Amino acid sequence: MADNEFIFHDITKKKHITGVNTKGKDTYIIPKHVTTIGIKAFSGCTQLTHITIPENVAIINSQAFMRLEMLHTVIFEKRTILLEIKSYAFGHCPNLSYFQSLGGDILLNDFVFPATPLQYIKHKYITGKKTFTRDTNEELDNNEEKNGDGNNEFNEEQYKKNIKNCCCIS
Repeated sequence: MADNEFIFHDITKKKHITGVNTKGKDTYIIPKHVTTIGIKAFSGCTQLTHITIPENVAIINSQAFMRLEMLHTVIFEKRTILLEIKSYAFGHCPNLSYFQSLGGDILLNDFVFPATPLQYIKHKYITGKKTFTRDTNEELDNNEEKNGDGNNEFNEEQYKKNIKNCCCIS
């Protein structure tokens, strides 16, 4: 994915996506250097069906992907260090039916998936390798990987460290 497809908060560092220049695409792979996806960053991307989010993303802000009627699949790359998905980030996406984390810790705020087929997800933390689908209406067994400290629990110490090191915008 080329950087010129995205609008960045700081054009020199290119870490915080605030918008998208090419709204007619159906698939986006966020660049690996991005750490934050801003509020309503993908607003107007009416053809978006698939999004891949790299391991360096630490924050997905509120309404980042809200009201994208064609959005079907969200994949977080392996060893994701995604720390927080804010409320309504994926709200009102009526076709969102596949959400997969290929490893790492994810903190879900309340109401991340309202008015979507995945609104049943009640987890506050997602750790390890997990897949959620509309068809099963439950978490699929992915032979979970353990996180780096040998267990499969949310690592609050790592979460605080990563938040402290991330200069994120809301």
